[in-house]
Amino acid sequence: MKQIIWRVDREEHKVFVFGVGLVGGSIVRHLTSKSTSGVVDYEWSWLSQNQRKEQTQRLIDQHNEPRPSSANRTVSVLWAAGAAGFSSSDETLRQEFSAFTDVCDLALSFADLRSTHKVRLHVISSAGGLFEGQRMVAEHTKPLPHRPYGHSKLQQERFIAALPSHIEKFIYRPSSVFGYNPGARTGLITALVRNATLRRVTRIFGSMTTLRDFVYVEDIARFIADAIWHPQDPTPFNLVSGKATALGEVVEVIRNIVGTNLLLEIDPSPSNASDNTFSPKILPAGFSNSDFRTAVRETARKLKQNELLSR
Repeated sequence: MKQIIWRVDREEHKVFVFGVGLVGGSIVRHLTSKSTSGVVDYEWSWLSQNQRKEQTQRLIDQHNEPRPSSANRTVSVLWAAGAAGFSSSDETLRQEFSAFTDVCDLALSFADLRSTHKVRLHVISSAGGLFEGQRMVAEHTKPLPHRPYGHSKLQQERFIAALPSHIEKFIYRPSSVFGYNPGARTGLITALVRNATLRRVTRIFGSMTTLRDFVYVEDIARFIADAIWHPQDPTPFNLVSGKATALGEVVEVIRNIVGTNLLLEIDPSPSNASDNTFSPKILPAGFSNSDFRTAVRETARKLKQNELLSR
């Protein structure tokens, strides 16, 4: 867990970031690039609730330090964590939800402190999990999750909606995120690029005609970082591209960028071959998408640069 402290004049804004993988790590970079800030690392247990209680109390004690009565203090808590995926077990999802509720309890504790002026809770959900198998998801399309993962994300959204109104709540729903961050979980596009470079086989769970909505991680991170410093109206933000892209097109784009044919193993009975697309009309104000080919090329460049340096 990372704490980012931003100060200007008599205002102080602390951001507690839980989860610094592909999305969370990118958000931290954007947060620190636009402010005079310091970053502090804290331990946070994802498996032991007893340890989390102790860690939470230490954070509260450190935060509840005296301050000038005329100074304003804002706390933002960002949930960008979760090792769970579409095929995760019920036990993994249970552990993740337990950690999630403890993070929400931390936000509640901050809100109860006299030393805090405002508390904001930012939660990254999943458009892919909530709307799996649905086409042209529009503003009033209802979430209809198919898997435990999607149900868990919907449970998280409903949990924070029930929190007291004096906590400002923001939900972000990205679709199929791609990009590169060292040490982060590898998605389909990054795996295809890496394996094409190394001449390895990539297994595809879907057909070449399966449609997906791919969104670049840097676009997501930029939007969420801006929303943390300058909040918009609290509502679910659908961070999608609004463009349906077939897996066959993805393979062709990567082939042209890497300059070699890709070695693929197509699952004959994929469990997630259904299309998942979104209407461009649901994009929030201020959210813009990078050109897909340019973003894939940048992903390939970062991957190659980092992995060559690490050899």
